[in-house]
Amino acid sequence: MTSNGRFIYWAALSIAFAAGLGLRLPELARKPMHTDEAVQAAKAGALFDGGGYRYDPREFHGPTLYYFTQPVLKYFSGAADYAHTSENDYRIVPALFGAATMLWLLLLADGLGHFAVCTAALLMALSPSGVYYSRYYIQETLLVFFSLGTIACGWRWLNCEHATRRKLWALAAGLCLGLMHATKETCVLSWAAMGCGIWYARRGTATQKRDGILADALLAIGAGVGVSVLFYSSFFTNARGPLDSILTYGNYFTRAADEGGGHEQPFYFYAQLLLWNSSALGFGLKD
Repeated sequence: MTSNGRFIYWAALSIAFAAGLGLRLPELARKPMHTDEAVQAAKAGALFDGGGYRYDPREFHGPTLYYFTQPVLKYFSGAADYAHTSENDYRIVPALFGAATMLWLLLLADGLGHFAVCTAALLMALSPSGVYYSRYYIQETLLVFFSLGTIACGWRWLNCEHATRRKLWALAAGLCLGLMHATKETCVLSWAAMGCGIWYARRGTATQKRDGILADALLAIGAGVGVSVLFYSSFFTNARGPLDSILTYGNYFTRAADEGGGHEQPFYFYAQLLLWNSSALGFGLKD
């Protein structure tokens, strides 16, 4: 890449990142919290007040959102306790993670190409749904961040020839995998999609043998399990938490089979939300 090309590349990425922050950070407290947000804020607030955290396998999701909120509440909010916190103190966490998701694209530039990375960064910055959920205090934005982190670190591992650095990329990918699980147990669906993508991408191609692949895989798995156990055990104060994070899948299957968990919709429901239809004034605008 020429010097002019590098300047344009970094300028474009800087503009995209600035736009991402500019759309996500202002006036976070302007809108009252949705019930889903308020429930998460109450759990983070209880942790802030010294009430601790204990994973509930019947409701809610993983605890990373609550723990990553603690530095904001303790050092930046100026609040003495939960009662004196504001919506901004909570929503700034997914807002920052949403903007930071674009940074993972830097690790994929040699695979996607510089133009594709700049385009992807701009689309991520301006995405209406990306902006909306980055200003919404629930786990999904963090899950997206760690999911792309897993892909990006996995790509660096695959294309790294230096043995030591390859182990570091395997460790980073494993940590992201563990943080996915510690954020939301339904990450298993994302893992399945990643597995299908890897299988399809390598279908019909010669498999490259690599020295130390088993050691790297064990390192990644160990890191992932370790970080997940750390969070679900509430930093080793709830020994039952990691087991409950696995047993919870039984609850999901039961609820899906018996009652649908309150989310029963026809197969075309999400397509209908995204398409213009006669019952709406526009995309997502009801009469």
